[in-house]
Amino acid sequence: MATTIPEPAPHEPRGPGETPHEAKPERLRREDPKRSSPIRNATTYFRDSHSWDEGAPDPDPRGDTKVPLSETLDDVITHGVHLGYKVIEEHILKGQRAARQLRQSGPEAEAERSELDAFVDQAQRLYQDLGTLCFDAIETLVRSPVLLRGLTRIIQPGAPLQGADPPDTARDAAAGSTTRLAIEIVSRHRTRVDLRLDAGTHLRALRVHALHAPDPNAPPLTAITFRPDRGTALLAVSVPDPQPAGLYSGVVVDAESNEPVGTLTLLIAGSAEP
Repeated sequence: MATTIPEPAPHEPRGPGETPHEAKPERLRREDPKRSSPIRNATTYFRDSHSWDEGAPDPDPRGDTKVPLSETLDDVITHGVHLGYKVIEEHILKGQRAARQLRQSGPEAEAERSELDAFVDQAQRLYQDLGTLCFDAIETLVRSPVLLRGLTRIIQPGAPLQGADPPDTARDAAAGSTTRLAIEIVSRHRTRVDLRLDAGTHLRALRVHALHAPDPNAPPLTAITFRPDRGTALLAVSVPDPQPAGLYSGVVVDAESNEPVGTLTLLIAGSAEP
């Protein structure tokens, strides 16, 4: 509130020897401000007292007036603190609203509670389905000898397979399995054979797929068979005369399960002999 101060009257000289310049002017005083009750709310030190109601006036948008840097920084800090308090208040209000909804016993609360129960039931069914799927996968792995053997070879190469028939046992002898292998090659080419089988492979029931060369134009070798011969497994290889020289390889499989049990490689060197 502006205070109007009356102009002082000209000072008259008091005596014959006193001049107007020597007279002291009357001292001007401003009215004392009105006292109010002290503000002991500590939160007002960092934010506007009406920030909860969003009643604080917006800052002056005019940019013509120059504001000191210190006042600008204070405004930024105050605004940041105000936003922080606002976020905290929103979380508190949401928590209070959720608590009130849980405490209510009206139809609205029952509907919300039913939605929550449905969500919990759906999550529980999902976890049960995932658990059932995992147990089914484990059971399938245990019951499948092919998968079990492959997994065992990956984890422990050369280790005896669980559930596989061990070699050189009375059971193998009773079943008529053999541990000896003879190779018969019918070829006019110089041929070298390399047969590699997994440990524990039964030689009585094997099959070889066609052997292929890296050159796609070279015909594959198909006249390759395994057959028993007086207690010994016989590998018979027949190479045609016009077969091109090269390296031919293929997979050896079990005749019953078609499971790969080894590899067969033939190296044909030079041309056919007369």
